Amino acid sequence: MVPFRRVWSPKSKAYAFPSSNESTDWWIKEHDATIEYIVGYVYRCDSPCPAGAIPFYGVAKDMIGRYFTISEGERDLCLRLGAEDMGVQCYVAPP
Repeated sequence: MVPFRRVWSPKSKAYAFPSSNESTDWWIKEHDATIEYIVGYVYRCDSPCPAGAIPFYGVAKDMIGRYFTISEGERDLCLRLGAEDMGVQCYVAPP
C-alpha cells in the first residue's frame, strides 16, 4: 500500500490526490504543490486489483474539474456527459 495524499497547488488553484510518489513529485515540481496530509493508504493502479479492493476512478471536465468515484455507474454517467476518462487512479479497500 502507498500513501494517498492531498496536495494543494496555488498555481493551479486546485487540489490533487496523487496515488504514487512519482505523481506527487510531479505535482510538487510542475504545479508548486504542497502536501497537506495523507488521506489514507491505497493500492497502486499499476498492479492487479487486490482481493477485497475496488477501483477508484477518475474523470475530468472543465466545468466540474476532476471527479473521483468508486461507482462505475457514476463514472459512466460522467463519460456520457462528455468527461474525459482518467482511468483507475488506485484501488481502495471499502469500509
